[in-house]
Amino acid sequence: ILNLRISWDYQRQVIGSILMILTIASAEDAMNKGLRGAVTTSALLVLTAMSHEVTGVTACVLALTLLADSLHARRGDASLAYLTALASSTALMLWYWRRPYTPNPYLGVAPPGLVTYTAYSTTAAEVISYLIVGYGLVIPPALIALTKHSCRYLKIALAALMIAGLTPLIIPYTSVTCWWRFLIGAAPLTVPLAVAGMNKSARKE
Repeated sequence: ILNLRISWDYQRQVIGSILMILTIASAEDAMNKGLRGAVTTSALLVLTAMSHEVTGVTACVLALTLLADSLHARRGDASLAYLTALASSTALMLWYWRRPYTPNPYLGVAPPGLVTYTAYSTTAAEVISYLIVGYGLVIPPALIALTKHSCRYLKIALAALMIAGLTPLIIPYTSVTCWWRFLIGAAPLTVPLAVAGMNKSARKE
């Protein structure tokens, strides 16, 4: 019942988050499964991008990373699959944002998905407050878990979401559209890491 009260936009993000987690799990083991693993991961990437703009950004970043990794490993078949996923995810993102650029009064033209604002101090305070309240207790144990596990694609996806969510602090007067959605999108990845980090700390004690 609670889930039904959430807006359709958030429902899409929930679905996208589920698909994003499945994509990361598939990507971590894709190199060991040959072409089948690459095709499965590529299909999940496209589905992730189709679900929501937030997870679509993550899909683009992961597709680009997987493409680079497959090219480095000289796996032509996997490279083609990831290139298809990257092209599809990018096309979906351009469709979400309606055009391949955004007018920007400070830069002239900015990449799609970036917006401008005038109250820098207010927006920066909102981001910092959101970060402290939402992640203050979670970040330390999550970082402990990240240092103990070699989950490459999980780290890349989490970094992409956090960087996008913190753009008002990184690029003054310019940020990703609905930056708070990206911080929300990072939660399904951060919380399990925090639990794993706390378990490791408890075992040491």
